[in-house]
Amino acid sequence: MDGQDEAVPVWEQQLSGMWVAFKDDCQPYLEKTYQAFRQGVGDARRLVTTTDDDGSLLKLSLDFGMLSSKTAGRSTDILPIRRREAVEAAAPALAIFHIGEAAAGQHDQRTLLESWCTEPRVETVTLADGRLVQGFKELELYGAQCNGELVQVCLSTSNMGSVLMPAELDGNPDAPITDFGSDLTSPDEIDKLADEDNQQCKICLCDLEREDHCFKLLCGHAFHGECIGNWFARKRRCPACTRSYGKLYGSQPLQGIMEWHPEITELEVHPRAAQAIVLQFKFPAGTDEDGQEYIAREPWCYLPDDAAGLVLLELYKVAFRRRVMFGFGPRLRDGAFGATFNIHIKTRTHGGSVGHGYPDDAYFLRSLEELRSNGVTISDLPLQS
Repeated sequence: MDGQDEAVPVWEQQLSGMWVAFKDDCQPYLEKTYQAFRQGVGDARRLVTTTDDDGSLLKLSLDFGMLSSKTAGRSTDILPIRRREAVEAAAPALAIFHIGEAAAGQHDQRTLLESWCTEPRVETVTLADGRLVQGFKELELYGAQCNGELVQVCLSTSNMGSVLMPAELDGNPDAPITDFGSDLTSPDEIDKLADEDNQQCKICLCDLEREDHCFKLLCGHAFHGECIGNWFARKRRCPACTRSYGKLYGSQPLQGIMEWHPEITELEVHPRAAQAIVLQFKFPAGTDEDGQEYIAREPWCYLPDDAAGLVLLELYKVAFRRRVMFGFGPRLRDGAFGATFNIHIKTRTHGGSVGHGYPDDAYFLRSLEELRSNGVTISDLPLQS
């Protein structure tokens, strides 16, 4: 923004004849669900969950269909609200590391952040003064230890909000293949592939001939230009070594919304979280990119409102924006064609891993691995303002 302040919408409610801004955790949710309503993929009537001054949960009813420049209705069960523009403040860093009771110093923050984003994550981190942070690999689950003090990561993420697609599609899925390699322009270059044991196209399993149009990826593997072009249109990984190129994008329905809010819902045998984060994914019926019609689907998901749950929430946002959270296929229950789970989620609060619920001690690490296999890691999160 080149140092310029940015005007952003602020949502306010009318209390005792005065306009008062909703709490910060509600603002993104209200704006995104309002935009979803405007685009015809979200409901007009909304139930907003926020907290009172004493920390107790409040549920407020509003209706975007009654919104005007002044108010969103006057009936007894509808909250009067309005939308106006204000200046946005700088966002805080997403992740802050604490050692004991206090936030770690700036240099230690940087060291811990870099280690947190590194794949694969290390078990022990050495700080600048020689202190060791041990148990770092499962930091979100159990915390780590540094000279007898507990090390934790605290996330300043909102546990209420939404992601609207396709408006929030992440990045450019149409980056040209030439960003990831180059054409072999001379017969001599193709001849050299034989010396590298690289003369067969691993896609069509035919040899690369001198007169063929061939393309060599940055990893060193070569293919027929047409073969690798068609392959990259579906998945941006080398067919030989599986190296990823750019961001991976999936076939998830293009139209949809992901919403989440806090709820006092007990997750079986999950004592670290006082409440749950409840997610809902909404996909209206439509037609996929191959012309096949698919049914509407609105699955629910439950995450603990703790460090592990908030990390998964942030990673799910990335996966949803890249269209890898879901795919397409027949539904197990009735065979109907529609959105299917690509990243497996907890659709129940209980029942264990077999029942797609809690308890499931391996869920967090298993989810990280599923996300990683789809090109989504902690390094993809907006970690700094």
